[in-house]
Amino acid sequence: MEPLNLVAEPKGNSVVDMLVATSRLPSDYPTTLFSGERAPQATITDVAVSIPSDRVRASGTVQWPKKLPPNPETDFAVVRVRQLATVADGHEWVRN
Repeated sequence: MEPLNLVAEPKGNSVVDMLVATSRLPSDYPTTLFSGERAPQATITDVAVSIPSDRVRASGTVQWPKKLPPNPETDFAVVRVRQLATVADGHEWVRN
């Protein structure tokens, strides 16, 4: 998945960091992180999502992009995807 490259985070947006562990294979599609197929071993991925300000969305709602690339002013947008190589990397992510 190709994250959105932000020069500057829009004013009022939040960025949520997530550690994703899955037993799914990576997707061949650039807009999808994982496929529905099982992988021989689990993978761990560091993902960050930019969430638009409450000024432009109702709290508790998800603003899915109507087109790609997403507009971080109005849409949820993936801004970082980083595959972690080892379980130790995952432990380090949690500690930080």
